[in-house]
Amino acid sequence: MYSRNQYLKVLRERYLKASTRKEKPQLLDEYCGNTDQARKYVIRKIQPRVDLRPMQRKRRPEVYDGRLKQL
Repeated sequence: MYSRNQYLKVLRERYLKASTRKEKPQLLDEYCGNTDQARKYVIRKIQPRVDLRPMQRKRRPEVYDGRLKQL
């Protein structure tokens, strides 16, 4: 996952600098071919406002009282 995000970061820079409409689909095809990810998913991930860091999971609050933790 980490290496895929690194690759996406490099591709994102190239994608945003691409000036013609012929270059952008070629970059998407390259990435989709190398990672086997869906094209629409890659288009959403390549947007400049998307953060590539993994999201933190929400932890449930603890419901135990102090007596149970001492055992």
